[in-house]
Amino acid sequence: MMELAALSGAAVATAAPYFAKMLDGATEKIGEDAADAAGKLVGWLRAKLTPGGKAALVELQKKPDNALKRNILDLQIQTLLAEQPELTGQLEALVKAVPAPAVVQNLTAGDGAKVAQLAGINNSVNIS
Repeated sequence: MMELAALSGAAVATAAPYFAKMLDGATEKIGEDAADAAGKLVGWLRAKLTPGGKAALVELQKKPDNALKRNILDLQIQTLLAEQPELTGQLEALVKAVPAPAVVQNLTAGDGAKVAQLAGINNSVNIS
């Protein structure tokens, strides 16, 4: 089982990118499964957090890239898990169910340049 601080940080880090996509109206780009899993995570947080924690969640939804708002929600989740450790397993399962957002990198260099485009994580490419 994950340590409380790591788990709460993972919950915030997992939810925040989806908040940004939702604000941009780009939910179709994150995929139905990812949106469903992220929605379940957010729903669980809404149901379990204290009123202060719910307010922190709402604030993060408005500004998902704001580090201070992320930290405030992180502390609210840590407090919840410290007071109700039986919820730790539930939150960990919800966090693990949300697929990581795809990361795309593109590198082009020099004469006769060749391009490699990767999507996802832990990928590698060789160009010859």
